[in-house]
Amino acid sequence: GYGVKDYMIKWGQEVKNADGSGFHLVPFVAYIKGVISDDSGNSVNPGSNTTGTVTINTMFYRLLCDGQEIRYIDKLNGVLKINGIDYRSELESML
Repeated sequence: GYGVKDYMIKWGQEVKNADGSGFHLVPFVAYIKGVISDDSGNSVNPGSNTTGTVTINTMFYRLLCDGQEIRYIDKLNGVLKINGIDYRSELESML
């Protein structure tokens, strides 16, 4: 088996300027902790492009857009934050 692993995925995405004058590149980073449950027989050879699908049973997910945290999900610690709003804090205070 694959076991629990930490993954970091980086990419850039073109985003339209607020004034509509064009586009600019915005960096994204995703941090994922989980177990690969299906890689559908994908293979990667050094120096060549590939496409495929990987399914990860995720325990932790954090997404940054241009350095700003927009998603923070931690199943093991009961954390669910989206755009800075903690959606679990009220529930946790009742328990």
